[in-house]
Amino acid sequence: EREREKRTRRRQQKKARTFPCAPIRDTHHDRDSAEAKVNYMLDFLETDTLLIRDEAPQDLVEQQTSEWAPMVEWFNRRFRVQLQHSVGISVKEQHPQTLDTVRQHLLQLNAFQTTAVDYCTNTTKSLILTLALMERQVSVARAVQLARLEVRFQTARFGEVEWAHTLEEKDSMVRSAAAALLYRWSRF
Repeated sequence: EREREKRTRRRQQKKARTFPCAPIRDTHHDRDSAEAKVNYMLDFLETDTLLIRDEAPQDLVEQQTSEWAPMVEWFNRRFRVQLQHSVGISVKEQHPQTLDTVRQHLLQLNAFQTTAVDYCTNTTKSLILTLALMERQVSVARAVQLARLEVRFQTARFGEVEWAHTLEEKDSMVRSAAAALLYRWSRF
């Protein structure tokens, strides 16, 4: 009997590893309510990766501006808001109306879409990139590339730990792609 349980558990673990949407399916039941998930995601908007810019070095600042600004501009147009970005370690608070507008959008999503957005936001550390991905404004590869801009900058400068950086990037791509699939599949 114990051996059968072990085999069953191993099969289930293997299935979970080979099916990228399985962790999302499991997180669907983790949080209490859509409201709790939405509030959690809105916390990311205040400190969104794309809204926290570095002060130096100048080439990183220029890269952040040139690559992130189009996504922030898309978000501002899409939701008719005006996000404020911060420089350095200080964080600018977003206007309450901005947060309310985004909250209303997120609350309109069905449970699976909310779960997908939550999962992808945790992966990319960016609600902006996540919503752009879900609305097909950016590909999975580009979303992950933008989310990892600073890591790419540092590895170009100081070198890459192949197994660590590559694995982290691929894991982010798989998670983001799984979230995008769940979001799109659950629209029907």
